[in-house]
Amino acid sequence: MNSAVQLKAGGAEAPPRRSISSPLALLLRLAILALLDAGAIWLIYNLLRDGAYALAIVIGVVTLLLNVIYLRSELYPLQWVGPSLALLGIFVLYPIFSTIYTAFTNYGDGHLLTKQVAIRQLEREMYLPEGAPLFEWTAYVSPQGDYLLWLESPETGEKYIARPGQPVEPAEGEPPSQIDGYRQLSRAERLRHAQNLVALEFGQPPQVFRVSERQMGRAAEYEQRYTYDSAQDVMIDNATGKIYRPVRGTFTADDGSTLRPGFRVVIGLDNFRRLVTNPALRGPFISVFIWTVVFAAASVFITFALGLFLAIMFDVPEMPMRKLLRSLLLIPYAIPAFISVPIWVGLLNPQYGVVSNLIASIFGSAPPWFSDPFWAKIGILLIQL
Repeated sequence: MNSAVQLKAGGAEAPPRRSISSPLALLLRLAILALLDAGAIWLIYNLLRDGAYALAIVIGVVTLLLNVIYLRSELYPLQWVGPSLALLGIFVLYPIFSTIYTAFTNYGDGHLLTKQVAIRQLEREMYLPEGAPLFEWTAYVSPQGDYLLWLESPETGEKYIARPGQPVEPAEGEPPSQIDGYRQLSRAERLRHAQNLVALEFGQPPQVFRVSERQMGRAAEYEQRYTYDSAQDVMIDNATGKIYRPVRGTFTADDGSTLRPGFRVVIGLDNFRRLVTNPALRGPFISVFIWTVVFAAASVFITFALGLFLAIMFDVPEMPMRKLLRSLLLIPYAIPAFISVPIWVGLLNPQYGVVSNLIASIFGSAPPWFSDPFWAKIGILLIQL
């Protein structure tokens, strides 16, 4: 027997191993993996910068496994399900574990962000120091609607060119009619654009200018309001000197004042403790939990019962038009939800609905499907059937 033929247990011939078919296929595979790796590295970097460590680890592991699967010829069978396994890990398994983890944190209104993102947002806040020098400004606008300011201090004669989100540039001479494609606004145009100009920050920290709302024609240099000290893990208010320390996901000062937004932290079993001890949470939770269990059980039971009844009924050979009726039963499953839901709303309409009118003709009145919570739940069970 040829030594190249491999045998499985029992003596059967094993299929030959597949190898990469050609240099072109290898290059194509490497190119796709390179693009995948580049995108994953960029995504992981941003996730780590934002404090989303768990998702960054998941994406890193999934990317590594995909590289192993598609670079190892002996793992050829897994190449068919590799993308599915990756999507399963990211969109199914990770959300499950993330939801469990979130239950033990203070995630909620005011604590939606990670600590890193909350710190960056606070450090972007600016304030106008007392006695800050004022600048006269001339506004420019580009054909795309972007703005630029020519700033001049009447006291020191300093001149700057400031664009939103870009470093401030020194300037000389008098304001020209155009700057890099930006045209100067007339006095009348400045009034029309005033609202847009006031809303913008010109420059980039630590040197940021804003147009004054109270003194038209004047701008001032704003300073960063909060600075984070990583060594002490505190937020410092540069305007007042007040120090804020992290307390359960909120930067809190000694006098009890807090900064918003807060950030997510682990708080243990506090959420579950509140669920048991707080009547405002316990009552709605119990009712929702009971309905969820009832809906799941009732949906399975009535669907199974009706399906079994129809199966037995259509199994009778003497039943007329059996094949046609079987075919018609498949039609509801082909109708999308966004079409079937409005149809059912019309059928259950208390005044004009066919189902409501039929029930009213038999029992004298139709159930209040849309106004009574009990009958609304019965309607939901009826629709999903």
